[in-house]
Amino acid sequence: MIQNLRGDLGPVLGRALVAALSAGCLSLVLVISGCGQAVKSQERPVVNPTVTAVKVERRTVPLEAEINGVTRALQSVTLRARVKGFLQEAPLSLGQSPVTGPGPHVTIREGTTVQGPRAVDGKMVPGDLVFLIEEAPYIAANDAATANREAARAELLKAEKSKIRETSEAQVALDRAKSELAKVEEKRRLILYQRQASPKEEVDEYQARRIVSDEQVKASEAQLEQAKSDFETTIAAARSTVSKAAAEVENSELQLSYCRVQAPISGRLGEARVKVGNLVGPMTSASQDTDLATIEQLDPMGVDFRPSSMYQDRTTALLERGGVAMRLFVHGNQLFPHEGRTFFMDNTIDQTTSTYLVKASVANPDGKLLPGEYVRVRAVLGEFPDALVVPSQAVIDGGQIGNYVYVIAAPSAKGAEAGAAAQSAGTVAQRVLVQVLEEYRGLKVIRTGLEPGQLVVVEGLQMIARPGQPVEVEERPFDEMVRIPGVMETTLDQDLIREGIIRFPGAAASPAPSTPSAPAAAQP
Repeated sequence: MIQNLRGDLGPVLGRALVAALSAGCLSLVLVISGCGQAVKSQERPVVNPTVTAVKVERRTVPLEAEINGVTRALQSVTLRARVKGFLQEAPLSLGQSPVTGPGPHVTIREGTTVQGPRAVDGKMVPGDLVFLIEEAPYIAANDAATANREAARAELLKAEKSKIRETSEAQVALDRAKSELAKVEEKRRLILYQRQASPKEEVDEYQARRIVSDEQVKASEAQLEQAKSDFETTIAAARSTVSKAAAEVENSELQLSYCRVQAPISGRLGEARVKVGNLVGPMTSASQDTDLATIEQLDPMGVDFRPSSMYQDRTTALLERGGVAMRLFVHGNQLFPHEGRTFFMDNTIDQTTSTYLVKASVANPDGKLLPGEYVRVRAVLGEFPDALVVPSQAVIDGGQIGNYVYVIAAPSAKGAEAGAAAQSAGTVAQRVLVQVLEEYRGLKVIRTGLEPGQLVVVEGLQMIARPGQPVEVEERPFDEMVRIPGVMETTLDQDLIREGIIRFPGAAASPAPSTPSAPAAAQP
């Protein structure tokens, strides 16, 4: 039996032994191969990541503020009916044709631009006709007032040509002559009486006649003074009547002119709120006057914004220099093509928000801006003189730990002892916390954490796995590494650039050095 088992298990055990030996040899080969690869990998040199760095510089950087604002029409007029009457013509709506025939007619359409009073060939031309109220009642009233004025003028002429003064003066002269004659007759009768040629009764009679003549002279003189006074009073009353009649004519003409509602300013006309045939004017609505339409001046357009009170002194100084240049961003981040400038700063600060009102105007020739639109205002309100700056991409937002940069520094002694790789590196990237004051045109103003001349990493930050990592450094010129946003500078920026106050890529104040006429010979 045992022999039979041996005979049966022999081939099986032989195949198992061969398989085991084969597996062991294979494992041994793999182990040897792996050891060889490990040895080879240890023999390879360590390659440090290459980063691009620039030196920290000092520059004068403008203080730029970005504030939310709202557009406002610099001039806005609500057209109202100042006289009562039926609306005869109004701005034309879609598909409506203008009225033809004699007389003024409204030819403009809703939503179009109207012209206000303007000078043409040296003469003032009234604004465009926008609404027309029925004129017939006011024309009749004006005709009646004109007739009353002419009648008053006739009465004045009659009073001025009156002869009452001359008549009274002639009567006084006549009465004085009669008085002198009575005195002569009295004297003659008295002489005859003394000669006993005339009775005493005749003397008394002529004496009485003389007294009557004297009293008649006094009465005539009084009548002359009264005539003179009446003449002046009549003239004054007639002139007053003429003035009153002329004022009534002027008022009637004014009321008639109110029937033609003309544009007082140039701008875009809004919707006609009242249609033809409606009764308009005072006491026809709760607001006493009927609002017909509005005209908004669109060019230039006004912008209201509220900077922080911390900019008050700077804004005041810049207003004295002609205002603050500003740019608008509309519909999100779309830059408005025209530049604006401030012209007004309020005299109070809002206690709840610690802001103050600033008004600006911006050219709007195409009418793309409308009143009431929210915009972002970017304006230069000051500067950081001789500030530390680095390219914006060099600063990393570390969340709770704050902002930081990687500064190129020599390795510490402890790091050098860690291995030959660190000793051969020569430089490491150290993390340094910084405080950022402001960002301007691809630059960040650093308040604390850096010193001028330090090398900060700008590109290759993703290759730095940990602070203190050895790196290979490629130093580049500062201006080449600044990424300027695609935003046009304001006129104030250009002025500061021209004066050499602002220096950043693409806007250097000093001209580039001239290129030599012939290249220098290559040195060996």
